[in-house]
Amino acid sequence: MFIGNIINIAKGRYPDYNNYTLYKFDSKGTQRFSRKLKLDERKSIRLNLSISPKEDLLVSGAFYTQQGGNGILYMRFNSFDLRAQKTAFNLLDPEYIVQGYSVTDVKRVSNQNNNVNPYNLPINVQEVIHRPDGGVILLGERLMKYSVDALSGFFFGEIFIIHLDEKGNLDWNRKIMRKQQVLNGFHSPER
Repeated sequence: MFIGNIINIAKGRYPDYNNYTLYKFDSKGTQRFSRKLKLDERKSIRLNLSISPKEDLLVSGAFYTQQGGNGILYMRFNSFDLRAQKTAFNLLDPEYIVQGYSVTDVKRVSNQNNNVNPYNLPINVQEVIHRPDGGVILLGERLMKYSVDALSGFFFGEIFIIHLDEKGNLDWNRKIMRKQQVLNGFHSPER
């Protein structure tokens, strides 16, 4: 089904993080279908596109809202004409998000997000694992940019493991705490 076809997902420019479009091109590069993804007030910095064993297109990733905090989205599309088959938005429990944080870390994150919502964290989904039962396991981590003097780098926080069932509903989640920094291309040892 996918031989010669190209599927792509594109997002709008900053700060338009809720404007994504799914495109399908044929082997000659001619656009065949496109579908705008409906995120409403939800914003996502990065969405993943994958193909299930049944050849459905799955779009998944983390989202955030100014009022509602963080969540995980799951969208399944027919790979032939990009018709939506299932859409699910699952808000994550704020206690799960801050689990393992010190009081200082929660305050620091709150200050970095202009005190809008202390749980509004940038969770970046890195991997999508398709399960035989139709569910998926999403592996992600918290990535934050920081500056020290004139140098800038990234802080890699905890690892999020989230299982969604075949309908896209949140089944279970786990979190692994870690801290690692990258400064001028060098990784620090984990603390």
